[in-house]
Amino acid sequence: MSSAKTWEIVEPIIEHVRGHRWSTQESSPMSHVVNIVLFTDDPSASIQRVRELIEEKLLSMEGTRNLVKALGYSRCPDAAALLRELASDTVRIQYLGNEWIDAVAHFDSQEARNLLLSFIDPALPTLSIELIRHHDGRLVRRLVELAQRDAAIRQRMFDLARENIPATHAVVLGKVLANLGTSDALLASLQLLRDGSAGGASYELHKTIEETFVEHRPYPGSSNAVTMVPRSSNAIRSRLIEMVYDDPLRRRSAFALLNEIEKWRMWHGRPDGEPRSPKMEAGFFWPPELQGGE
Repeated sequence: MSSAKTWEIVEPIIEHVRGHRWSTQESSPMSHVVNIVLFTDDPSASIQRVRELIEEKLLSMEGTRNLVKALGYSRCPDAAALLRELASDTVRIQYLGNEWIDAVAHFDSQEARNLLLSFIDPALPTLSIELIRHHDGRLVRRLVELAQRDAAIRQRMFDLARENIPATHAVVLGKVLANLGTSDALLASLQLLRDGSAGGASYELHKTIEETFVEHRPYPGSSNAVTMVPRSSNAIRSRLIEMVYDDPLRRRSAFALLNEIEKWRMWHGRPDGEPRSPKMEAGFFWPPELQGGE
């Protein structure tokens, strides 16, 4: 659509809303206006004009939600910048959460990907943690999708797990790695363990590790019941034992997880052929002893 013609049509609507900004019913047309003007032959100028309307507080929260959805379908690079600005308001982002995350994921430019990755990568400019606090389920899902289709991003996640990243980033990263569901991702997630702090520990990560060692097999004839069947994962046990012996930052956490695995074995049995220690041939003994009487 012609930008000049479109704005000629919508300007009277804007003037009407400006005179009735405190009336929800009178201001509702603005929700439609901001969606239409993004898709003209001069989207950059339209996005700048929309910024001015936001600063004037002419958009209701519902109107801003509609704007966010429309920005996700825009192909204009300025749309990603506006999405970043909208997320900088700690109150607004609580209400835009899922819509904002989906719009950024759909936009899928490099800048948009960085917006999502900033919640796990401290090297990127940070956004409000209110998004994590209220909408981390959708954020984790979109980050998992990003990692599944981009090997370079997946490798960056594995590298971040080895770094000493802040706890807020580590917890989200741990959930992403857990939901990736691959053995490589789960092994990488073990690097998020930290003695004396939460590190990247989360319910999702603990549950994924448990299901790696204990299969939840549906019970025949029931949609709600499962049978707990032990299964082997020597790669994870081996890595945890190495951490007990060689990793002072994660020794106690690894030892606690090994003990948890042994409890699962006591409750649900040990898979056929699984040795007590997966590294016996290398001179490791089970149970390992923490040095210095720890």
